[in-house]
Amino acid sequence: MGTKKLMTRECWLNSAASILTEMFEESGHKIPAKIRYTVSLPSKGGMGTKRKVIGQCFYPVCSSSGTTEIFITPMIDDTRLVVGTLLHEMVHASLGQGYGHKKEFIALCKDVGCDEGKPTEACINDNTWNYLQNHKAFKRLGNFT
Repeated sequence: MGTKKLMTRECWLNSAASILTEMFEESGHKIPAKIRYTVSLPSKGGMGTKRKVIGQCFYPVCSSSGTTEIFITPMIDDTRLVVGTLLHEMVHASLGQGYGHKKEFIALCKDVGCDEGKPTEACINDNTWNYLQNHKAFKRLGNFT
């Protein structure tokens, strides 16, 4: 009897990001071609006692290879929170540097279903989460562990 091969967190993030990229494209938006998804502590605020940073997007100017880098903290393992954080950071990546959490960010979050909560903490809304729960490829991924 074969054993099920465990998927690394980075493989899981890449698979989830592929599904989310489809959602961006369906809503008329693009994700950079050179992008890397990693589980890593953020550059600051990852161990804070009041408010923890759980995701970060680093633009190509920050990477020696000119790659957009998205970090998701290893401190979370709730699948919905991970997907919501990934989606939030992908919005930053799609817009590019200089937009922060202002009107363009808010509008794109709404377009891709990442508009639950304050802009700085925008997370996946119920409609988008329900869509993903019924998405064949997302179902195959299982939970983020």
